[in-house]
Amino acid sequence: MAAQLSVYSVSIGSSSGEEVQLAVHECSPAEGYRKTPILCVPGLWSTARSFDDLVCRLASSSGRRVLALSMRGHGGSSKSDCSLYTVSEAAYDICAALRVLALESTVLLGHGVGAMVATRVAMLEPERVAGLILCSGVRKLKMTANWGGNHRVTCTLDALIKRIAPSKDDESDPCAADDALWRAAAELTSAREETAAAAAGSPSLEDLQRSAPSALRSMLRSSLVSEVTSEALAAYTGRTLLLWGTDDVFSTLTEQLELLRLLKPRAELKQIDGGGHSLLWEAKRAGAVCEALTEFVLSLEEGSTGLRRSKSTTAALQAYGDAVSRALLKVESRPHQTPEQTLRHLLTAAACSLLPPPPPPNKGNKSISQARPHTPTSNPSPPLAPLALHLSLP
Repeated sequence: MAAQLSVYSVSIGSSSGEEVQLAVHECSPAEGYRKTPILCVPGLWSTARSFDDLVCRLASSSGRRVLALSMRGHGGSSKSDCSLYTVSEAAYDICAALRVLALESTVLLGHGVGAMVATRVAMLEPERVAGLILCSGVRKLKMTANWGGNHRVTCTLDALIKRIAPSKDDESDPCAADDALWRAAAELTSAREETAAAAAGSPSLEDLQRSAPSALRSMLRSSLVSEVTSEALAAYTGRTLLLWGTDDVFSTLTEQLELLRLLKPRAELKQIDGGGHSLLWEAKRAGAVCEALTEFVLSLEEGSTGLRRSKSTTAALQAYGDAVSRALLKVESRPHQTPEQTLRHLLTAAACSLLPPPPPPNKGNKSISQARPHTPTSNPSPPLAPLALHLSLP
């Protein structure tokens, strides 16, 4: 039976004496709790509701928990002071949500500006981030970028900011700026849902309209001064998947190559032919997107449990197996030792032969063994204890 979508809120603390809650949309198969979950991080002017279709499809295809949450001030999440509607504060909120939801190891899927937020979370809580998926992400937003993300909407971010900014000259209609903002939000949602499944249309806009207008403006301004840097990602050593549609006019191929350069060597770029900035919502490419996401998450789990055996590990196992075989054949050839002592001696030698050779001695400084020559004694040293090899076997 297909997993059902659950909608609830989590409390991540308090701000100015008021409890802060984030709206969460989750789909969890029966056995999903045994696998690494996926947490979706929305981008500009998007909420958890926008991810409902993807959350259910991805949970079904990957057999794991998939969650999406709304940023503070967006959708059904709590409203706060304007100063807290920033990329950095959103990352802190997600870190708090990871702890409250007891998500010890999670794959973060960020879209657009949500990819920026996801990289901040990986910087703050690297031990909780099993992998990063940056869909249609950018290293740094440009004022000249097409905010609609496709050829249908051709308005730059600079023009959008001027369009939705409250006017100081005209105070006769204080709601005029908000009306302009909601018209722009409707255009953006319409452009995004134009190629999406029919069921994901108006409900996502209705949920977005529950947001605080100040939150939408502040997150836009904050994203324009935010940037993904190699220094910020220094603490994160996990793998990253860059998912990008070849027709994306907001996040270009140049942006993907810049991110790839910052995230090397543990990043890979997956291109979806014909996909736009709304790649995650495009029904024609839903199968290719789910396949790419599921394949990446499965590869993370295989790597963490040692299912993929490297060539060096295979060679070491073969060498050790050969040494064991030789030892068994020579047990009877050492009459002054018991068979057990002979086997122990040869297995220890076999294990030692797999270790790298020691570095050459420094001629400038005498070691202790050089300063004090060894004097043979009549009492031989006790036999060496057997070495234990710790190899990850599939």
